[in-house]
Amino acid sequence: MNCGTPLLEEDRFCPNCGQMNRSPRQSLGEWIREFFASFLSVDSKFIHSIIPLLIKPGKLSEDYIAGKRARYIHPIRLYLAVSILMFFVISLNRNPSQSVQISGLRPDSTAEGANGDEALQFNLSNGDTASWWYEKDVIAEYLSENKNPSWDAVQRETDVENSFSNRFFFTEVNKMYEMDADSFGQYIFRKLPIVLFLFLPFFTLWIHLLYLRKDLLYTEHLIFAFHTQTAFFTLLLLSNLASMAFGWDITAIVLLIFIIYLYLALRRFYKQSRFVTVIKYVLLNAGFLVFSILFVILGSLTLFILY
Repeated sequence: MNCGTPLLEEDRFCPNCGQMNRSPRQSLGEWIREFFASFLSVDSKFIHSIIPLLIKPGKLSEDYIAGKRARYIHPIRLYLAVSILMFFVISLNRNPSQSVQISGLRPDSTAEGANGDEALQFNLSNGDTASWWYEKDVIAEYLSENKNPSWDAVQRETDVENSFSNRFFFTEVNKMYEMDADSFGQYIFRKLPIVLFLFLPFFTLWIHLLYLRKDLLYTEHLIFAFHTQTAFFTLLLLSNLASMAFGWDITAIVLLIFIIYLYLALRRFYKQSRFVTVIKYVLLNAGFLVFSILFVILGSLTLFILY
């Protein structure tokens, strides 16, 4: 057996690990049947999870925290499956001709007609040479005028201090000048599923704070957050499929549906009055906007540094 526990012939399952008691040697037919049984089990759980998720807002989360979990997929697995499928479909639906190619941001000082007005310039003549940022301005001006220089060349020609902050600033600004904006955009798009996945646990803290008086654990709020986000991704997936198949742009309809969906999900899951739910709904979305802006800024900076 899987765990080595000795079993009698009449034992159908191992009491220790739960594996079925049968010969470890399988015929081709048994092997194929086992594959389809496993596949259909996962497929069945997906169907049993996605249908109530879409047509009964809050029902899936309500059942899950009540312990009715055998027929449902784990919220994170369901979220990952839908998000991966959604981003894959969006990538197929993107129009490459609409992307803008920008090779760096450094002005072309050798181009005909280039002058001081067209180049990125810094006014250093009246700058405070004792200020912390003065050397950053010197580095930025040098990079605006010289293509892909080395740090040694910057130091040699500007006499800036060889500090960690200066080297870091030089690396990131030079990267900004030399990078291709379209490639960076594609890089951001590939990392977006990870960023959104990391965003939900932080945003759930706001949900937990809003419903602090409810007798719910943080993980139970997190289940609700994953389920509602999965519902939103499913609607976006359907919207993109409609765009690909029929050329329909139903984004506005999808957003309207989700606005109504989220209200109904909050009402069902948290079981509060309409008035209180509306107030919490407004606060929830205001918090979502604030958290989103902060996470976009921090996430973009982090991805830019790692790029």
